[in-house]
Amino acid sequence: MWIIQQELDVSPAVGSISVLKNKVLSFKQGLLLQTVHELKSSFDWKGMMSAAISHTAIFRSILGSFEKNHHLNNNLPLNAGPCTFCAQCTFLEGEPCRFPDQALFSVEACGIDVMALEKTCGMPYYNGKNTVSYVGLILFNVDE
Repeated sequence: MWIIQQELDVSPAVGSISVLKNKVLSFKQGLLLQTVHELKSSFDWKGMMSAAISHTAIFRSILGSFEKNHHLNNNLPLNAGPCTFCAQCTFLEGEPCRFPDQALFSVEACGIDVMALEKTCGMPYYNGKNTVSYVGLILFNVDE
């Protein structure tokens, strides 16, 4: 069961929340993961951005292994924050995505309440002073 927030009209660059919600709800299983990173202080913006890059690299590595080892081509990988696959997103130029198979939507952009989802899964949302935590979610269906 996915924790879906109240519907909004649209999420920038990813489309209609109602379309995304239906896509999310079409999956029965999910792998929720969280990375926790230490910061110099709670205002360490550079550390937060470095942690986001590290989280995305870890997420993409797990996603690749997951797809390869479990032969799950029909999945929906959702990451933290905006897609950072390209140095310059074509959305900003009014063009379609150059690499739609590599693009990642954020968990929140799909209307999922991350705090409620983590709580439901017994995962802490807050991991202590001077830390930042990022979440990724791989939705999938296991064919029976």
